[in-house]
Amino acid sequence: MIYNDSQHDPPKTPWGTVADRLLDDPSNPAGWSFGVFRLKDFELRIHLATPVFLIALLLSSIVPGNPGLLYAGLLTIGLVLALIVHSAGRLLAARLTGSACHRIVLLPWGSLPLWHADSPRGDMITAAGGVIALALVYASTATTLSLLDYAELIAPNPFDLRATLNSIEAYNQPVLLQTVTAIFLLQTAVFAIAAINALPIFPYDGSMFARAIASPRIGTENATVILANAGVILGGLLLLAGIALQSVPVLLISGIGIATSWIERRRPQALDELIEMQSPETLRESTEQRAQEQREQEQQELDQLLEKISDSGLDSLTRKERKRLEFLRTR
Repeated sequence: MIYNDSQHDPPKTPWGTVADRLLDDPSNPAGWSFGVFRLKDFELRIHLATPVFLIALLLSSIVPGNPGLLYAGLLTIGLVLALIVHSAGRLLAARLTGSACHRIVLLPWGSLPLWHADSPRGDMITAAGGVIALALVYASTATTLSLLDYAELIAPNPFDLRATLNSIEAYNQPVLLQTVTAIFLLQTAVFAIAAINALPIFPYDGSMFARAIASPRIGTENATVILANAGVILGGLLLLAGIALQSVPVLLISGIGIATSWIERRRPQALDELIEMQSPETLRESTEQRAQEQREQEQQELDQLLEKISDSGLDSLTRKERKRLEFLRTR
């Protein structure tokens, strides 16, 4: 699965070790990210598009007719918090299902985790974890606004923030104004990120969830092709909606969806063409090499678990490590 790969270390490039370390994969714009946090085998990275988008959001506040810098700043903070909640939800879901989540990359529309699940159930829960976490935050902000007598702000309209902010200011309650505005903008950010990721279009969470459901029945490759075709169609309809609404965010969301879905649609065919171009000997050697690398990696992981048992006893293993040990022993 394209976003479900334990072999996540990119190849070294001619750009040099400094660029490799800073940008992860300088030869591929999709890999232009930098690390911000690492703990054991987990790494949190931020794609360069994310700070660029947030800075552009702040700069857009100076355009006449747009909300001011204060509102843009609060919305930016809300988006950052929403991205963190989304990534935390994905990571927690992966851990709870025993899936190995090695890396999460923060993108402008959410988090992109690289995980390996041992079951379709693990795939489904991990794919849905981010949206579920955002839904819980949305429920808490909506409850808070209701308690503050601002129930009309529960359903935000991300495409017309100016009108909503004007309605908040019309209440003319300075004590509550800043608090309500901050909560509303956080809720708007959470709502937008959750709505985007609920779309059944690659690379958003909805497509990952749908593929995890369909894969056991029709196979991963068939599920990917069907969802990719549907993603191109839905992305096209969303593009038309963006044109009608004259909404740049909707145009960007649909464009990313169409491009990614088209790539996913072509991936199985490209792989078949690559296999056909290889000689039987080369193909066999390549397959044997990959199998050997996987065996070596699993053996190394098994040795580490056995060493931990030897040092601290079986009770020192976590629930995830116990499941992984049982899986490796049956290989």
